[in-house]
Amino acid sequence: MSPSGPACVPSRAEAERRAGSARRGSGALSAMAGCHADPSARQTKAAKNRGSPSRRRGGGPSAPVGRMDRITPERRSALMARIRSADTAPEIAVRRLAHALGCRFRLHRRDLPGTPDLVFPRLGKAVLVHGCFWHHHPDPGCRNAVLPKTRQEWWRTKLLANAARDARNMERLSAMGWEVLVLWECEIRSGVFEGRLAGFLGAADRLPMLRSGHAAPRDGPRSRHDRWSAPRSPRP
Repeated sequence: MSPSGPACVPSRAEAERRAGSARRGSGALSAMAGCHADPSARQTKAAKNRGSPSRRRGGGPSAPVGRMDRITPERRSALMARIRSADTAPEIAVRRLAHALGCRFRLHRRDLPGTPDLVFPRLGKAVLVHGCFWHHHPDPGCRNAVLPKTRQEWWRTKLLANAARDARNMERLSAMGWEVLVLWECEIRSGVFEGRLAGFLGAADRLPMLRSGHAAPRDGPRSRHDRWSAPRSPRP
């Protein structure tokens, strides 16, 4: 005989237990359904999850395969045009040392092949200051003569043409009776060019005098076309 009165209401703990049992049962059914699913469909879903930005570390897009220039061609052309071919920092360093050695010289004589950076008319010598990148320094240990990562074939052709032009200019200068010295940007920045330049100009004996802080004597009289670095006498 059924009890009279209102129906029995389950307690809160009994309701939570029944809800947990129902969730576990639905999970088991889903796993059983997945075992019988199409393997190709599971592989496709896994590939999509791996490719999703939210699944990767950091959540960002994957890195591009090739390196691209983020500057427009017009902007890149303007930046390259601003690179100076004369009065560069390495060239000025060579001038200062030649000044200090007391040797007179002319700058950028356009009547000579290749327009040498420094010309010493009395000595019959010329100095070429080459940038390692643009003149393609052949030293494999030079870090400045590395090809760009974009358009490497174009750059290689251009730089090899520059090197061939430099060789032709040096041959023409030698045929005209000039002695030529090539100083590279990397050796100028490291300071190892000082001994080479002083020996080339016949002023190796003056270099220790400069390093000790004394001024070297001038090489001949001063002319308005020449540049020298004799110290000025103090004003009275």
